[in-house]
Parts: sequence; C-alpha cells; structure tokens
Amino acid sequence: IFGTDGIRCLVNQEPLTPETTLKISKAVGYLLKSRKKKNSRVIICKDTRLSGYLYEPLITAGFISMGMEVILVGPLPTPAVPHLMRSLRADIGVMITASHNTYEYNGLKFFDSKGLKIVKTLEKKIESIVSNKSKYKKIINLTYESGKAIRLDDSQGRYTEYLKSTLTKKTKFNKIKVVLDCANGATYELAPKLFWEIGCEVVTINNFPNGKNINHNCGAVDIKDLSKKVLIEKADIGFAFDGDGDRLIAIDEKGKEVDGDSLIALFANNLLKLKKLNKKTVVTTVMSNLGFEKYLQKKLGIKLIRKKVGDINVISEMQKNGYSLGGEQSGHIILGQYMSTGDGILAALKVVEIMFHQ
Repeated sequence: IFGTDGIRCLVNQEPLTPETTLKISKAVGYLLKSRKKKNSRVIICKDTRLSGYLYEPLITAGFISMGMEVILVGPLPTPAVPHLMRSLRADIGVMITASHNTYEYNGLKFFDSKGLKIVKTLEKKIESIVSNKSKYKKIINLTYESGKAIRLDDSQGRYTEYLKSTLTKKTKFNKIKVVLDCANGATYELAPKLFWEIGCEVVTINNFPNGKNINHNCGAVDIKDLSKKVLIEKADIGFAFDGDGDRLIAIDEKGKEVDGDSLIALFANNLLKLKKLNKKTVVTTVMSNLGFEKYLQKKLGIKLIRKKVGDINVISEMQKNGYSLGGEQSGHIILGQYMSTGDGILAALKVVEIMFHQ
C-alpha cells in the first residue's frame, strides 16, 4: 500500500478505491488514536486536484466512525499540516495529495502526534489490518458514539503568520521582484499573498487551479514558463513550487535553474556564517551532485551524509542526530530550525532574506 512517501496511485485504483481508502482511514485512526484522550483530533488537508472531493469525505468518515474529531483545513501546502497539528494539539494529520504528479493521481501522507511522517513499522501495521478481514473486524468501533467534523476558516492565516515569524523582524523586501509559479496547486493563494505582505513586487503564474491543471507543464516539474517569465519581467528571482508545496526549484535573474542541491549549498553557507549549522553537517540523498559534495567538504568544511531517496529518510536522519539542514536535489529543503518537513514557501522566503541581506 505504501511507497517511498506515503500512498500514491491513480484515482479509484487500488489501494485508493473508495472501499480501501475508508479501511485505511479507520486503521490509521485505530493505531494512532490517543488512548489518553476521550476525543482524539485529526487534521485533514488537501491540494487542489479534483479527486480531493472524493477522498476528503471518505477519510473524514473513517475517522468519525472511530469516534474522533476531524478538523478540515481545505487546500494548503503539506508542511502546513504539522504546523497546524501543533497549533491545534492534534494527534493525527493527513495530507491528501499526489505531490508533483498530475491530477489523474492522488495519494495520502500521514503524520503522527509529533508532526512527523509515520514510520515504516506503522505503515506495515496499517497494511496488515487493511489486508486481513479478521484483523479489520476487530478494530471496528461497535459503540453508538461517533465523532464530528468542523471546517477551520483561519487555517491559512495561522500558517502564513508562522512563516512570516521566521524572517528577520520588520525587514521590508520592497527592492526584490519575484515571479512565483504555483503549479495550479496548494500554494496558489497563500504564496502570492505572503510575498506581497512582506513587501516584494510579485508576479504570479499558474495560480488558477481548476482541479485538472495541477502540475500540468508547470511548477517544480516544468520550469520553462517560469524561466521565460523571469526574463520578460526582469525579475530578481523566480520560485517554482510543486502541487503540494513541499518542494522548491528557483530560477536566477538570467533564467537559469537553481536546483535543490544549489539551494541547500546556499543555506549551508549562510547557516555556517550564522553559526547555526548543527554539527557542521548536511543530510541529502544518493542523488545529490558530486560537485555539491566537494563544495561542502572542500570549500566550507561541512560533512555530507547521504541517505536513500525519499525525504522521509533525510528527515529521520536529521531528527535522530539533531542536524539542522537537509534535503533532496528535487527541491525538498528541510530547515530543521523551523520545520520538520520540506517546505517550499519557507525555503523561498529564506532565499529572499539571504538575497536582501547580502
């Protein structure tokens, strides 16, 4: 059922048929429900793809049937989930997304009470319940008590204010012109508004989702339009997010791509100067460039640890040993001081901050 980053497949196919999705939701509720609280709380978030309308009520029903309280926060980037979980003291977080895939796909990412993506051992337990009829029968809630669902209206504002709080106080970025490619995904409303609020001159493309145009020839998977737009607008920098907003690819003022490795190198250099790079170590995957590794080691004296592909492998290594910076060449950037997962908007804000203070 689970792949390298949660569950992902074509809509209405196994393991995300409506019937199996409901089973998965109930199994997750059973295993992650707090035994100490009467009403465990779940945050459910989604991106902009059409099938979100299918999976959001199914997953909600599963948790409600287990007697849990569900808070629906609407379309927001994946990294908003762990933040809102902390803010609302939730036990479980769910992101309905297929990340950088097109709208024909969808998927589920689950977060535990610490706001971390669930571990492989827990994934195996969920799979064993879903695929075994007798085990599944044992977890069904036989009381007449069900939970309830509410929709939270100010979730975007809560997340936006947190992101702004990571910046140097009162800096106005009014000299910087940015172009944002929102991939017709979860960042479509929040990112342009946020960059405008901090004072940037903002040009936005691909910010009109219709349920079917998410990641379609745009965003972090296709930067051609963004590159052209940066040159036409004579912008200082361009940022491309993926559909669920946890990845970032940048475009410099000459229209050239700045990938995840280059961005991690930029942050490593900056954190080193600020004496905030824990243990002078960066965590990436086996996909990272050799030139990037040599730059870190020979120019900056920074140790590089490589893990298997998948941001969860980078994150678990960072958590285990207290490292403050990690990521993937594909654009997942984990700034451990602020966030326990990759966050495209946060990374873009911090790049702009570094540019402003150069």
